Amino acid sequence: MSFHFEAQDLKNLDVVPTLSGVIERIAATKEHAGQIFLILSELVSNALDHGLLRMDSSLKTSNDGFAAYAARRQNALKELQEGFIDIGIEILRRDNRKMVKISVRDSGPGFNWTARSRMSDSGLHGRGIELVRRLSHEVLYAGAGNEVVVYYELNPLNRAIGDKRNHSFMQ
Repeated sequence: MSFHFEAQDLKNLDVVPTLSGVIERIAATKEHAGQIFLILSELVSNALDHGLLRMDSSLKTSNDGFAAYAARRQNALKELQEGFIDIGIEILRRDNRKMVKISVRDSGPGFNWTARSRMSDSGLHGRGIELVRRLSHEVLYAGAGNEVVVYYELNPLNRAIGDKRNHSFMQ
């Protein structure tokens, strides 16, 4: 299944809850549905905040920064005139495992993922993508850094922190 959200849609819809029915249908259990919801929430939030709204996460370096970030985000979203986010969700078998493939692409400029991977995740920002990595079987970046594909394993439910995962760029 694929979904295309234009700027006007993104201003008026909370995208991930809108897709919650799809998530519930493809997930084998409530635990899977919750984890897929978290993954999709983080990916869509990143696409909107950083891709389309061009928000800078460094604003979130303090508790006061979170409030400033939220206020700027709200204003930027009101002013958003163009751009899109494409979301793809499909069930497939990969490496003899049942997977959900989630792809999110935005019309923003992207980012240099290789430089980002060398940065520390110890700050108050950057934790969301780390959560996605821990919940996912594989995370791949493509294009100019404005596309991400995540493979989530539906069976078994074994998302222990520290599991070995693959994280790379699509070629």
